[in-house]
Amino acid sequence: MARATVLAPSLLQIQLVRPTYCYCSGVNLCPVPNLWARLKHVSISSYSRKEARPLEAIKWYWSQLKWPTTKAPLNRGASWLELYLDFVASTGIRVLGSSHSLRTRLDIGKDAFSSLSRVLWQGISPDPLFPGEVGKGTSLAPFGIANELRGVSIAPQFLAAHVWLPFVLARTKDAPVPWGELGSSPLSLLPVLSSPLFSPIRDSFIKLFPSPPIGGGPP
Repeated sequence: MARATVLAPSLLQIQLVRPTYCYCSGVNLCPVPNLWARLKHVSISSYSRKEARPLEAIKWYWSQLKWPTTKAPLNRGASWLELYLDFVASTGIRVLGSSHSLRTRLDIGKDAFSSLSRVLWQGISPDPLFPGEVGKGTSLAPFGIANELRGVSIAPQFLAAHVWLPFVLARTKDAPVPWGELGSSPLSLLPVLSSPLFSPIRDSFIKLFPSPPIGGGPP
């Protein structure tokens, strides 16, 4: 029997006022097989050393996501905005473009994340970066954003929704134009985990010195 996802307290509070949002993407969650091994060789020749860390973080992010084999009834896909907010919250990296800063708008940061993700996808084509298709959806309709937003047709189980969904609620609640209020937010306001999950130093160490298999090490 599939184990139910336990929601964080912050998500339980939001669920009381926005019950039709997809808090649990579905059951039988699995990552895209062997995605990190395929992504790590993809590079962008025009990228500077300064921009390399965000690109590596995006590779890491996609390889960490788990997708439902069976979608929940409320799983209406995920917008690029939700994916970008989850990326920022879990990695601590807000700025992606060379011309961007913490004053850059959220909707512009989202576009950069989407563009870079699609470049990575092209780099491993025809293999998938995520299940489903690219298209438009209404995943943020419970927050008053009725217009369809571009994204992917299946929502993953987000890594840090408990961090960024309260921000979405705060920016859209009682806003005359919820999408305008949210999309115009400066990147400096985007919330992140106190201890980001992405650590390039730690990940590099693990790659260089992988743990020996259980029972296979020296006595």
